[in-house]
Formats: sequence, structure tokens, C-alpha cells
Amino acid sequence: MKIKKKFKMMLCRRDILTRLLIAMLCNVFLIFSLNSYAQQLVMVNGKVSDTQGQPLPGVTVLVRGTTIGTVTSSDGEFSLNIPANAEVLQFSFVGMRSQEIPVSGRTTFNVVMEEETIGLDEVVAIGYGTQRKATLTGSVATVDAEFIESRPLTSASQALQGSVGLYVNQADGGQPGKDQGTIRIRGIGTLNNNNPLVLVDGIPYSLQDVNPQDIESISVLKDAASAAIYGNRAANGVIIVTTKGGNVGEKMNVELHSYYGWQTATYLPDMVSNSVDYMMARDEAAIYEGQPPIYV
Repeated sequence: MKIKKKFKMMLCRRDILTRLLIAMLCNVFLIFSLNSYAQQLVMVNGKVSDTQGQPLPGVTVLVRGTTIGTVTSSDGEFSLNIPANAEVLQFSFVGMRSQEIPVSGRTTFNVVMEEETIGLDEVVAIGYGTQRKATLTGSVATVDAEFIESRPLTSASQALQGSVGLYVNQADGGQPGKDQGTIRIRGIGTLNNNNPLVLVDGIPYSLQDVNPQDIESISVLKDAASAAIYGNRAANGVIIVTTKGGNVGEKMNVELHSYYGWQTATYLPDMVSNSVDYMMARDEAAIYEGQPPIYV
């Protein structure tokens, strides 16, 4: 019995020693792994600003080919732990030209980002901003200033007539001040107001009160996706008008646009020469209709 007890105690001691040894090896391996991982990371920092020297907050800083990244603070500064073998840092910001800067052992990056100028033929207004046509999924039609200036327009609604695929009808004629056309983007959808929402430089406004020569571009949001931005006001579509503005550094430029024309009636009825002939013809017409003469 004593031999069995001693044997069991020896087995317990051996098991305890084995567990202690395994725990020590695990701790050593963990410490070695943490040190190795820490040695593989490098702290980099810097500042991002525009060409005027103003800091740019919210710039995305990303290690190319990975998901390791950060954004700049309100002062345009950033700090980031990157792998020691990282090759390129990517800097991107809305409205700015993206940059890729090689790391090459550097730890400090002072980046100056330039504005990305996009031509009007490449972007369309989609609400509170712009988007490239290549990435646009909604139905949007545009009219630029060059097209508007090539037509003798007296009303901004005439710029949309026959150009962007919507219904424009000048039912009120060509009377000055009352030549605004009736615009229908999606047809008649209600018994009430079927007019589209018109925004001029982001402000609800009447299209009739906009000088066509002051328009830089017109974007028409046709499909229901515009309701995600403007709600039920966009139920009949949205017309976004951007007016012209000056650019920093440019000299004052004055342009004069003028044209002339004349109007003639397509048909004028033949009128009687005097009132007596009119009364005689009117009495004759009444007799033929089986009614008593009017002027006898």
C-alpha cells in the first residue's frame, strides 16, 4: 500500500512539473512574439495641408495594399503605426488630387494636396454635391453653359426644351415676363402641384426668375433616387441650377450678349370694312341658323 501511495505522489509531482514547464514555455513564446511584432511596426507622423497652407482635416492616410490607415485631425496632423516593410502611403480627400508617397525609411511626412479640377462635361450635380458620370447610377441629364449661350433664350425653361428629355410646354405664349414653360419630368402624378423642385445654388427658387445668361449648368434628377435627398419634395423630380461665379486670381471680365428678331403672324382673318357690313352679315348668319335677325 505504501508503494502505491508513493507512486501516485510521484505521478502527481511529475504532472505538476510538466504543466509548469509548458506554462513557462508559453510565456516565453508570447513575449518573443510581442517583441517581434513590435519590432515590425514603425511609427510615422506628419501634417497634410492645401496649396494655401491651410490644414486639411479628415484626409485618409492608408498603407497601400492594406487596411491599415487613419484620418488627419482638425489640425491636419496624423500619426500611424505601419509595418516596417510598408512601401507607399496613400493620401486621399474629397475634391483633392490623391497622392501616393513612397515611405523609403521616412517617419515624417508633410504633404501638400492640390485641388482636383473636373470639367463640367465630366461631373453632374446629384444633390448636395457632384459625382463623376462614370460612377453615376441614377438618371441625371445635364445642360452646360456653352449649350445655353448658343441659343437665343428669354427664359431658363427654354434651355431644357428638347435637350434633356423632359416635357416643356410654353402654353402662356411668348409674352415678356410670362414665357415660363410648364415642366413635367415624370408626367402627372397628383391632382395637386406636379412641378419639379427647382434649386438655384442649393436654394429653392423659381426658374422663371433666373437669367439664362447667368447659368453655368443645369442638372435634372429624373428618377426616384432624388427622394433620398429631398424627400417628398422630389416626387416630381429635381432641377439643380448652378450659376456662374468668379475665380480667384482672374481679372474682371465683362461680356455682352445681344440678338434681334422680328415676328409676323402666320394667319390673319379677313375683316369687314365697316360696322354696317358686319351687322348685315351677322343678321344673314342668324337667319340661316333659323333665328331672328339681331340688328334689324
